[in-house]
Amino acid sequence: MSWNERRPDGGTPVSELADILRANKQALIDGLEQSLYFSDSTSSAGLTRLSTRTGGARAFYVAASAVSAGEHGALLLTSDTLRLFSLTSADSLLIGGRHAIIRAAPPGQSDQIVANTGMLVQSGSTTGLGTGTHAISFTSTYGGVPDASVTPIATSAVSMWQAAITARNASGLSVELRYVGAAPENTSGFYWRSVGTAAL
Repeated sequence: MSWNERRPDGGTPVSELADILRANKQALIDGLEQSLYFSDSTSSAGLTRLSTRTGGARAFYVAASAVSAGEHGALLLTSDTLRLFSLTSADSLLIGGRHAIIRAAPPGQSDQIVANTGMLVQSGSTTGLGTGTHAISFTSTYGGVPDASVTPIATSAVSMWQAAITARNASGLSVELRYVGAAPENTSGFYWRSVGTAAL
């Protein structure tokens, strides 16, 4: 695209004005044609070149019930669930939403999240427990085995406890709580947190 901002200037003859205007018009069309079907006389005139140009996309605001396969490269933002979808001619792909979390997967796991699933984080705490194995049931079931961590709760300055996860699955985990303090054993608990994926 060539655009001469210095023409016409104060000394340009009137007889050259028509040629200058035509050249500037063509330069403008050439620029718009990089991302739009600008000069087409068909029904696509003025539409974005979706799959043929890098960086071009049309976005629409619709209800979640209206999401389906459509024009390749278009974006849909749902008005009721605030989710962002990318469309192809054969399918729709969820690419974001208000509850989306981007993370780096732990070693040995894939960073890729399966279609129609999202990240799920759950946490809680327990109290009044003694030495032994204690079960935690998740409020929502994961699509696979989640990552999890536990931290013992100290009930006094001289009480010491250890907590370790002995088993975990999609619906819960088992935690071994053990008293290791010098003072007589009392009761304690632990904080727990789990991170994984679940169906949307």
